[in-house]
Amino acid sequence: MTFENQLPNQFVNWLSDDKRGKIPCSPTGVVIDAHRPENWTDYATASASEYGVGFVLTEADPWFFLDLDKCYDEAKGVWTAEADMLFKSFPGAWGEVSQSGKGLHVMGHCDASRLSDRRNKWDGWKEFYTSKRFIAFGGHGWSQLGGEGLPGVTPDHTDILLKIVPERAGDNGELL
Repeated sequence: MTFENQLPNQFVNWLSDDKRGKIPCSPTGVVIDAHRPENWTDYATASASEYGVGFVLTEADPWFFLDLDKCYDEAKGVWTAEADMLFKSFPGAWGEVSQSGKGLHVMGHCDASRLSDRRNKWDGWKEFYTSKRFIAFGGHGWSQLGGEGLPGVTPDHTDILLKIVPERAGDNGELL
């Protein structure tokens, strides 16, 4: 079973804007509010569009999203050591290269109630979300990390996330 087929029908499309970045849209390119369920579609419909495929995380989902930005060392032609280590820390989760080709995405299962005290952004290049987030898929394809797991089974990664994602320490001006 492919990763996308494990996800609920909360797919949207996205288009790129030089000033606003990735903007959620319908399969026909009409700009939408990604957080309104009436705008969601299934993966087959979203992937048949000429626009990028995105997914919307909700509070009801068991999924987390880890976004590692700008972690490809172009001079060496490899991922940074820290990004590579983080990416490989989630066996059985799903990973992909971001749309830019310079970042990594990880999605897997977690218990979001145990992670509500965690930061959303830290170190200037790491982001973590469990809900209320529109995710622009990279288009490079998702693969299961650490080899093939059980078909259709994604292990819970809450304990790993508790070790990796820092606690919120208060509002210091950075998005928490």
